[in-house]
Amino acid sequence: VQVTTDNYQGLYGGTRVKDFTGNIGLDYKVTKSLLVKVALRAQSEFIRGTSGYTVVAASGTPAVTLTSTPRLGWAKIHQNVRTPVVELRYTGIKDLALYFSGSKRDLSGDENNTSSYNYITAANSTLASNHVSEDHGNYTLGANWRQSSFLTLRGEVFQKDHKNNTVGYATRIGDYYLLDSNFTGYKLTALARVSPQVGFTTRFISQHGKMQVTGFLPTYPAYDSLNSKNYMLAESIDWNPSKSCYVQLNANLVFHTISTIYPRAGVTPATSTVAAFDTNRILQNSNNDYTTLGALTGFVLNKSTDIELRANHYSAKNGDAVLAPLTMPYGVAVEETSVTVGVKHKMSKDWLAHAKVGYFESKNDTTGGFTNFRGPVAYLAFEHGL
Repeated sequence: VQVTTDNYQGLYGGTRVKDFTGNIGLDYKVTKSLLVKVALRAQSEFIRGTSGYTVVAASGTPAVTLTSTPRLGWAKIHQNVRTPVVELRYTGIKDLALYFSGSKRDLSGDENNTSSYNYITAANSTLASNHVSEDHGNYTLGANWRQSSFLTLRGEVFQKDHKNNTVGYATRIGDYYLLDSNFTGYKLTALARVSPQVGFTTRFISQHGKMQVTGFLPTYPAYDSLNSKNYMLAESIDWNPSKSCYVQLNANLVFHTISTIYPRAGVTPATSTVAAFDTNRILQNSNNDYTTLGALTGFVLNKSTDIELRANHYSAKNGDAVLAPLTMPYGVAVEETSVTVGVKHKMSKDWLAHAKVGYFESKNDTTGGFTNFRGPVAYLAFEHGL
């Protein structure tokens, strides 16, 4: 008698979503120079999902008797979302525009689910009921100054405030999960038009903040992270040598770190049972620096055919294998490169053909090279207009 070694079989599942959404907005020109926009988006969502599988067990000596029992699981979610939005724009000063935008996305709802159970012998298994809430605020205040036909400067200050909570009800077994973050920063942008054909866009972003995370309160309290710092320097060059050709070069340099007690942890002294060890080498900061480079060019081959060439490179060097014997080296160390050539051809009034060929290569030292890959890619699509 053949005895299976795979004791979970026939996995299936499905989800049904009902989503009701409404939007209302008002644009009001208070004066010739002041524009006010007010909007509200409301959403009500109902989600129901079910899944199941079969448990196959072998018994007897020898184990030749097979018994199959079904398992079923389900989850239901109902949540309501409200998002008020306010935008202001003032242009009463020559060559200067002041603007503000703010939105507050508020979500509340309930989630009910059960662990898998044998529906032949039981009506339900362990039930979990949670109250789910989210609060996302995004605010931006900025100015756009057209210094001359050659140079435009833009400055913004912003705040991002995000809260996510899942709280179990009363005696029902549920989660207590909390993830909050609050960031403030500024963005500076300069747009320089050297000539009608050549333009430069330079951008610098600085962002600082903290996060708070916990699970299963009150057993585990909420903890604040230390400072999170993020700096990004970006440069984009646009060149249009002719009406039928364009070139764009892009570069992004990002420095990002989430602080821990490093390097203040020092050395933990020895005890009667544990030798002294360098705590600093265990409690490392989380660094997430990376660089991206891109090049894009496209031109018109004829009145029916366009060609585009694209190259991209991504590099992150945050891994440190030396730390592996002491702690988990979370830092990512990876390089990815891609080169593609695409063609868009108008076959007729109603038909377009898209084709792309290219080469991709990924080197991932984070996984010890076990997820490295490289190879060609080909893509073909047809588009028909009705």
